[in-house]
Amino acid sequence: MTCFYLCFALLLLASVAVAGEWEYPPPVLPPLPTYNCVQVPEPPVLDGDLDDPCWQGIEPLHLRRCVSGNPPTQATTVRLVWHGDYLYAAWRVCEWNIQDHNRHRNDPVYSEACVEHFLQAPGGFPPYLDGPHRYCEVDISPTGVIWDGRIENPYDFLHYNPEHRLKFICEPEWDPPEVKCASRISGTLNDDSDRDSGWTLEVQIPLNAPPGGKTPQIGEVWRLNLYRIHAWGEPDQELQAWSVVGIPNFHVPQRFGYLRFAGPRE
Repeated sequence: MTCFYLCFALLLLASVAVAGEWEYPPPVLPPLPTYNCVQVPEPPVLDGDLDDPCWQGIEPLHLRRCVSGNPPTQATTVRLVWHGDYLYAAWRVCEWNIQDHNRHRNDPVYSEACVEHFLQAPGGFPPYLDGPHRYCEVDISPTGVIWDGRIENPYDFLHYNPEHRLKFICEPEWDPPEVKCASRISGTLNDDSDRDSGWTLEVQIPLNAPPGGKTPQIGEVWRLNLYRIHAWGEPDQELQAWSVVGIPNFHVPQRFGYLRFAGPRE
């Protein structure tokens, strides 16, 4: 039943436009981006502060509006590194009114405000041209509540096929303990009376999290997209993405960017 309601929510996301002013996709979608993920000698301490040596000098990637590719109203940047068997993400989220009523793992963080990681290993690439994409999804709320699941997705949302909608499979019961995070909030939580600054987040994702995933070789390329939901269902709702999708849906693996596992910095 949990899987049914989750899939319903995800498919609902595919059918609605961003609240407020309608966003139109660009005439031509931009090329898929590539991020060189540096291998670091020491992982970060997961405390929500982004002052660890491993984050210093790492190039940030910037999220844009998911549909149009326009700059967002409230900025979101992410830095990525890897160490051993883990991928690490450092998020800096501008947020004027931080709202988060989630409390327990696998609460529906995507129904309010969250950031999301969609990671696909080569072992999850379609075995044939129109085969399913397999990847993991890790969503985290401002206070660090985690929702995670494994996805099998044969549906190309950019080219509608109603038969594929019935074959979308999600495993929300997949909860590896190695998925960890820590957040720091700059402002007052769930208080509309003042203006907040935002929040920072550090995330650890095991590289065996996506189906077929294992510790990569230097130079290996995976697929990735990063997203943010701001104020879901509110007048100022905004969907953001690293790789612009062109529609208000995150489950479009054809638009995942390229994550290249680079070696140590010289």
